[in-house]
Amino acid sequence: MAKLTIGSCLVGIVVTLLWTSASTAQRVTEFKAPALGAVFTFRISDKGKYVGTSEYAVLPDQNPFDGRSAYRIRERYTKAAGKKQYITIRVFDKEHGNAVAFFGSNGKIRARFRPHVGTLNWPMFVGKSWTHTYTSERERRKSKIGPYTHSVAAYETITVPAGSFRAFRIVSTKNATSRTTWFAPKLGILVKQSERKNGRTTFSLVLIKAIISTASGGAN
Repeated sequence: MAKLTIGSCLVGIVVTLLWTSASTAQRVTEFKAPALGAVFTFRISDKGKYVGTSEYAVLPDQNPFDGRSAYRIRERYTKAAGKKQYITIRVFDKEHGNAVAFFGSNGKIRARFRPHVGTLNWPMFVGKSWTHTYTSERERRKSKIGPYTHSVAAYETITVPAGSFRAFRIVSTKNATSRTTWFAPKLGILVKQSERKNGRTTFSLVLIKAIISTASGGAN
């Protein structure tokens, strides 16, 4: 009987250790921005139809924005026909990696998001959930966005055209709209996102190419 009790205890300890190890592996304490000079290319679809590509290039400009640490990404959007391109500069906060503003190609600010869009919230782990509302300011127009309920559904390997990555699957809901984001902590950027409304896919993007400079490190 004593052997059975000891054996049961050992099994219990092993199971606990394995569960603790798995939980630790699925927990990322803080956000790490994407590497300076990295370039990510996404394929964009609208209602299931290919509409164009967006190239995200991490810029060396690391100056603060509105008093907070920030990094910037130049987005070059090319329409499917390949004839028109649109360039914007997107600003993200370094604390969470959420968008806080974007500028047009003329250098003028087109929108601010206060405090930020809120899709990411660190530390990140499976089972975490939060609610977030933010204000979108565009020229003379202000609008409240939300509340969105965000939850971390899984930490899993996802395969996209650019490769296979470990990513948090974050589900964001607001009324009849649901958005799923796969965010890869080691890249510091999402690798896939899809949005559904009333049960139908309305928008999706997927990472098709990633060029990362190993020498530059993160944008910290």
